[in-house]
Amino acid sequence: MYNSSILENAKIAANEFKDPTVGHYGKSNPWPKFEEKKVSTIKDFKLLVKDELKCYHSRISIEENPLGLLVNITRNFRTGKIQDVSVSKEIVCLKSFINESLRYDIDNVKYS
Repeated sequence: MYNSSILENAKIAANEFKDPTVGHYGKSNPWPKFEEKKVSTIKDFKLLVKDELKCYHSRISIEENPLGLLVNITRNFRTGKIQDVSVSKEIVCLKSFINESLRYDIDNVKYS
């Protein structure tokens, strides 16, 4: 397939690439700069989580409204036993679920 020396040369060339017009000066000073979020304490972690947890539909944070997941439960009609449970990947706020009748996730899967 690929010769390891070719891949190694490509890796070296990529790390040595420089473009001063945009401010990229190789591996030691990439552009754009990576955003660094340092979490030093549990308190900082909790603040970071509060900033990140938002409803995908309305962008409401956890401080403004309760958040949860969309769940769909399928039952067997004859026995009444639970046949399948599916959970969405997205976080949804209660306001979007009740007031805006949000019943579909980002993949257009229906939940009830």
